[in-house]
Amino acid sequence: MIGRIGLLVFISVMSVSSAHSQRDQLMPPPPVSAADRLWHCPDVTVRVRAISYDAAKRVCAAAKAPLRILGECGLSPKNVITVHVTDTVFTRFGVKKRGEFLVGTSLIRVISYDLHQRILPSRFHNIDVPAAALYSSVVAHEIAHAIFSDNSGHLDLPNTAHEYTAYVVQMKSFSAGTRARILARDAPIYKSNLFMFSHFLMLADPDRFGVNAYIHFEHPENGCAFIAKVLRSIVHFPPPSD
Repeated sequence: MIGRIGLLVFISVMSVSSAHSQRDQLMPPPPVSAADRLWHCPDVTVRVRAISYDAAKRVCAAAKAPLRILGECGLSPKNVITVHVTDTVFTRFGVKKRGEFLVGTSLIRVISYDLHQRILPSRFHNIDVPAAALYSSVVAHEIAHAIFSDNSGHLDLPNTAHEYTAYVVQMKSFSAGTRARILARDAPIYKSNLFMFSHFLMLADPDRFGVNAYIHFEHPENGCAFIAKVLRSIVHFPPPSD
């Protein structure tokens, strides 16, 4: 049996206070509880600010999928990613959020697993999904944002390009069985059609946007090669006005 010290290394939260000096003003970070601790995930460039070992362990386990999936595309974080697990409900445009990446930083916040179970339905694209699987997929989605942002900061990409990548990772983080149930009702998507990735659809039906992204990415001629083309400005997502 592996001891807890072998799984997660605890360090003082005060040692990273300088990492939080610059934040996106539209998405301020949550306050730090005096009880929060900072844990280093083993073998990945992610650390978790959480009140308990179990909360940190759950996030560390979920962090492996986005690092592996985007690593296969040649993308890796350029900075240590910090995930803050909070028991405070937060909203964006009046909608309760499970997680969010703080743009312009390497910071993410997610609600705790207990809160996730209590206040939000465990569904994706109108399909019931095990609560633990959905929670892990949310962590994967937000970490994918951080990694993609690290690798695209020099580009003025629309939000849809970022969400495309994050949703691909989220969908790929599900088990094959869960993913098959989510995709059961969806038709194939033409490999070069990017007009389905509009800002309107992203805001109106984000799960539908995510399913489209995964189906498009899985086309044999897309995949990691498509992500590379986005980062080299060879292909372009529709501008926000479309």
